[in-house]
Amino acid sequence: MPNYIFESDLGSNHKGDVVTLEEQSAVTLLAAGIVKEAGEDMYPMEEEDEPEEKLPAPMHEEAVTRAIRQGFKQIEDNMVNVRQKGTATTKVNLGNFATPKQPAIKSIGELCRVQYFAKQGSHNAYNRLQAYAEEVRTKAPPIGSNETTPAQGGFSIVPDWTDEIFYKVKQYPRLLDYCRREVISSNTLNIPAIAEGTLQDGGRGGGILNYWVAEGGTATTSYPQMANIQCVLGTNVVIVPITNQLLEDNSYNLDNFIADRVGEEMVWAEDYAVISGPSTGTGGKGIMNQPSLVTIAKETGQANASLVYPNLVKMWAALYPASRPNAVWLANPQCVQQLQQMAFPNATGTFSVFGMVTYSAHDEFPLRVFGKPVIETLMSPDLGLPGDLILCDLKQMYAAEHPGMSVATSDQVYFTSLQTLFRFVRRYDLNSPWTTKLTDFNNHYQYSPFIALASRGT
Repeated sequence: MPNYIFESDLGSNHKGDVVTLEEQSAVTLLAAGIVKEAGEDMYPMEEEDEPEEKLPAPMHEEAVTRAIRQGFKQIEDNMVNVRQKGTATTKVNLGNFATPKQPAIKSIGELCRVQYFAKQGSHNAYNRLQAYAEEVRTKAPPIGSNETTPAQGGFSIVPDWTDEIFYKVKQYPRLLDYCRREVISSNTLNIPAIAEGTLQDGGRGGGILNYWVAEGGTATTSYPQMANIQCVLGTNVVIVPITNQLLEDNSYNLDNFIADRVGEEMVWAEDYAVISGPSTGTGGKGIMNQPSLVTIAKETGQANASLVYPNLVKMWAALYPASRPNAVWLANPQCVQQLQQMAFPNATGTFSVFGMVTYSAHDEFPLRVFGKPVIETLMSPDLGLPGDLILCDLKQMYAAEHPGMSVATSDQVYFTSLQTLFRFVRRYDLNSPWTTKLTDFNNHYQYSPFIALASRGT
């Protein structure tokens, strides 16, 4: 049998150790570069007629291959004890091969299937869930530990890759990304703010006042009034029952289903909350329910369900000047159509508005008004209703959130119909520290980072 030399340390063997292996058993080790074949002249027998030492049965090739492929346990061989030139016996220990560590679970579809099979009693699936939970705990100790089992028997864990769902959806603008996002570990974000509602004396800076004093006069103190604005996390939930047959038979469609349906619904809810979230309860306080919202009245004689250039001018004038660098327009698709008509010449070849509404197909935002992007939003109210066109600085809106999305399953409720229930949960809230509109020094005009048009009829 051929002799082999270890090229690197392995188990109880060290680089340079010599062993004798059956050729079939050595194939995998040679391919891995762990051993190399030794030349015959390296180990001559001391005497030609010295009887060859009887060798134990060589290690089976399948055991070696399994050790290479799995890398999970040590396999002790029953290989040869060789004495050549007085060299002591060498024992081959095949164990713990260095292989790149792979994620325990790679996708939501795989997570759903593994959870399902774990519920069916699969030890392998259960062990994979345990390994995945340990990965999450190690990577993100504050937020990634296992959740407890739900009352209905579902197995819950918090994934660290679920943001992929949201970014697969491209047709929604994801307005939350334009806001000032704050990741929190509790359920409440406190935002201390100066209570400023007017630019008149005694109102600026929440009450800070400057004044002139004569020589020897006495100065009067002033101080800012403060307000505490809160974001209290609400819970956004999607519940999806999936048949066990789908879980068992078609993982590709399952991944598409989750990405295209659950992801769309979650992003829709985010965008709707930014625009029209309720002023009370959960769901985020959106632009249309902010106390600082300035509403621009329609023009005298303006037709129903219409948009005219003076509307745009007055909205721009009401925008708080410091908010203009970050400003964007949120427009219903019917508003976009009317804005586009302002950007191009009419049937007579003239422009109704020249240079103030522009369109460029090469721009990331092709349509702009006063140089600011127009973002088309399907969740805006219909043309003519309040909120169909909004001018805003979303950096004045705070989005407090728990990162990622939790996924839980249960087969108890739908046990008789052979379905497994999947629950997807996002927690976040929206609010702005602008507690009121800002009135100008002469008490004539009002400014805000949130401007909308009043109703013009439908």
